[in-house]
Amino acid sequence: MNVATSRLIGPALDWAVGHALGIEARNNRVVYFVPHEAECDDHLEFVCMADSHAHATEQCEDAYPGCRVEDVEMLEPFSPSTNWAQAGPIIESERIMLTNGTPVSGSFTWYAFTSKPAPSASIKGATALEAAMRKFVAIKLGDEVHLPEGLLSASH
Repeated sequence: MNVATSRLIGPALDWAVGHALGIEARNNRVVYFVPHEAECDDHLEFVCMADSHAHATEQCEDAYPGCRVEDVEMLEPFSPSTNWAQAGPIIESERIMLTNGTPVSGSFTWYAFTSKPAPSASIKGATALEAAMRKFVAIKLGDEVHLPEGLLSASH
């Protein structure tokens, strides 16, 4: 089902950001993993997106043929709509600008915009990251996103 980019929130927004980045998600989730040890000639340090140990191992071994992954360590969930460390590089690379408007009911509405051509001039959100990630998704995927069925309840 298609959902307006301006209505994406929470896990649905995080999934859409991952999709816009070209990250493959399984079970509608994206999680960072990194190999702890690998047997190969070169030191292996590789970050991949996966939702299970087996998926992380598969991605690492596909990226580095001839290496055998001994273990993977979960770093943190992929949630750029709430994590500045993950959203910051996206905001910077896309030159997304943020501002807030007049408080409504005691809280600000945040607006994200960019000088790059995009379907929407500005997009708003309840938080700065929500607005910025919606803008990023709009730049990359347009004003509507096709969400997997399991994520439909995670958006407005």
